[in-house]
Parts: sequence; C-alpha cells; structure tokens
Amino acid sequence: MVYSIDGEWMSDESDNTDIWDDSWVFEDEDGYARTKHYVAATNRFNHSMETRVRVPPDFGAQVKRLVDRGMIEAYKSPADFYRDAAYHHLHYLNEQFQDANLENMLTLWGRLNRQEFVAQYMANMESLVSNYRDQLQKASSTTNWYVLRVTLAHAAEDMKELREPYHSEVKALVDSYRMVADRAPR
Repeated sequence: MVYSIDGEWMSDESDNTDIWDDSWVFEDEDGYARTKHYVAATNRFNHSMETRVRVPPDFGAQVKRLVDRGMIEAYKSPADFYRDAAYHHLHYLNEQFQDANLENMLTLWGRLNRQEFVAQYMANMESLVSNYRDQLQKASSTTNWYVLRVTLAHAAEDMKELREPYHSEVKALVDSYRMVADRAPR
C-alpha cells in the first residue's frame, strides 16, 4: 500500500490489497513523489520478486526500532522500509545517470560482477583440485587406505558437479588413485 507522509492513502484501489496504481511502474515519472512511501510488495499486476538482503546488526536494529515505534504508519515491517528506501534510491539513481544511460552502466556493472564471480569460481575450483591432489597423495603415501577410499568417494561425487577443465582433472585423479585403492588391502 502506498501512503503519503501524513499517513493518508495514496492508492486508488478500493480493496486495499497492497496493489498500487500505474505510478508504481518505473517509466511513469509523473507519478513519483519524494513524500510518498512506496511499500507495495507487488506491482499493479500482483507480481513480485523475492530479494534477500543482509544488513549490519546495528543498522537492522535501527530500522526495527523505527518500525516498532510506529512513527511512520506506512512501515508495518522492516521489509516496508527497505522497499521504500530502494524505490527512492533507484529513482535518485535514474535521475543522476539519465545522461549517462543507467541501463548501460548497470549492464557493465553486471558484467564486472560476473567476471569477479567467474574468477572466484576458478580460484575455488583450482583450490578444490589441489586439495584433492594433496589428500589423495598423502593418503596413498602413508598407506591410509580408508582415508584414500573416502577421499576418492567424495572426489567422485564432487566431480559430477564440476565444469571443464576441473571435471577432467578430478576424473584423472580419481581414476589414477582408484587403481591404487583397488590394489590396496581392505
């Protein structure tokens, strides 16, 4: 539901179902007002998308205090505060970057985040392969056959989820050490 600063209803929906009018749609710049509280959990088509966000405890406590005190009638929950803040900040960013084409900037930001994700994934996979190599080598050299077999089982299970080239590396390790484990006493 959408409220003004003084707590009056700004929605023209008579059933009060947390659905707002066309000004919820971002393209309708004429409907935006800095004094409105944009707390609707759905758009005019009753569609929504779940997003989770983690905040520092002191910040979260301040938001909870604000909501619990009831100082702003529109905020029935911390989620209302976060939706309102995000809506206003997005409007602000759209105004700030209107000349710089916000969509292109967000696309670039998304690509950079993807590159960071891929780099982190690769580092994690290289670490995983290295750890398996070390564990298998140590278990084999110390003739700890139980640890060798357990490590092989875990590696074979993890291998199912890995992409190339990490899948092939772990498969080669599993195949080579499986021969050693098969020859070892039980």
